[in-house]
Amino acid sequence: MSLIEHTLESFFSTYPGKPVVIAFSGGVDSQVLLHALAKLKQAGQLHNPLSVCHINHGLSENAMLWQQSAELECQKLGLELFCQQVTLDLCSSQSLEALARDARYDALQQLSPKGALIITGHHKDDQGETLLLALKRGAGLKGLSAMAQVSPLADHTLVRPLLAVRRQEIEDYAQQHQLSWVEDESNSDTRFDRNFIRHKIMPLLNKRWPSILTTMARSSEHCREGQALLTELAQQDLATASLSFESLSVNELVKLSRPRFNNLLRYFLEQHRCLMPSAEQLRQVHLQLSAPMDKTPAVKMANIWLRRYRHGLYLTP
Repeated sequence: MSLIEHTLESFFSTYPGKPVVIAFSGGVDSQVLLHALAKLKQAGQLHNPLSVCHINHGLSENAMLWQQSAELECQKLGLELFCQQVTLDLCSSQSLEALARDARYDALQQLSPKGALIITGHHKDDQGETLLLALKRGAGLKGLSAMAQVSPLADHTLVRPLLAVRRQEIEDYAQQHQLSWVEDESNSDTRFDRNFIRHKIMPLLNKRWPSILTTMARSSEHCREGQALLTELAQQDLATASLSFESLSVNELVKLSRPRFNNLLRYFLEQHRCLMPSAEQLRQVHLQLSAPMDKTPAVKMANIWLRRYRHGLYLTP
């Protein structure tokens, strides 16, 4: 049994009977994931119900060919496939990568049975790239945590069991089993930040420090633990400061230190699925807490406002 098959069998043995939905793009990562899981299923070493989802983003002229390729692969393996086309709001302030990711996960949730494990082929190299992207953005602990192996996703669970596996091991598996896969032409375009990191930066880092991906993954895990503590603290502060689902007590907020105030505000906004505020926006909100009682100051954040009215801080459209 290969390393990849052993990793998958070991991972899913802790989730007996849970439906597994493969997020299948047709690229080498998801192709290896599909093949390995199908092989385990056929050998009776995977006992979970198995199905496949392909999301068509419509961003490439080859998008329909990739969908047809997914249909052929699943027919060959005898697996049920669900396809869905999504439309992206290209006028949004979010990056194209973020728009595509959010649309993909929304569609995957719609297509998957409640309680299912939605599985992606993310690996150790992806994890390193994600950490560097977070550093480039100036992210905090949450962003520097990169990708978790197991993440809650509304009524589902997002799992990435191959995060400890290198890209080279995935490509070797594909070659050994004579698999074919599609190549997204945009993956070689270094105008995209992730591709620039993948093709220009990571080769230099790996050459200088061959174990760099392992140490980067360890740093991300430390950040994840730190973020877990910040989340626990924010939950406690929210319980104390909450006036309603969409408002906070100014009297309680002013008792908090600035780092603790910022932590609570970020958590509060995250619960409402708002874009994260900048450091300057948080500073402005904190400043407005001490405005005279006859004023109703407001700070705009993307498509929402935080308004202070009397002794409350309200989240409004």
